[in-house]
Amino acid sequence: MRQFESEEQVVATEIHSNVGQLIQKLTENESCYDEEWFCELFCDQDPDREDGEVLEPLEFWTVSRHLGEFLSGHGELVTNSFGLWIWGRQTSGQRISLDHVIHIYATMYGKEVESQP
Repeated sequence: MRQFESEEQVVATEIHSNVGQLIQKLTENESCYDEEWFCELFCDQDPDREDGEVLEPLEFWTVSRHLGEFLSGHGELVTNSFGLWIWGRQTSGQRISLDHVIHIYATMYGKEVESQP
């Protein structure tokens, strides 16, 4: 089981590469709009909203399978396509380690701090 000491350690070990240029290149062709990966990264999956509103993630990162599954389970835009787990991050301008969902992940899989006597 993974154990992390901080959010920064999560970023260093579970988030691999920025793939924004790859996604930009793939979305230049409108035929991708019907593909499953496109809908997973750009379409609102909330059943209470109408017609799967198109969202605009600001950054795209490859992540570990474990983090990808966690992010997906917490309502983040994630696809497991092209042999990669890709996270469509909907925030920008701050360190990833400050994202609330990364804090939750680090806390859930963090090392327990032993009490000092």
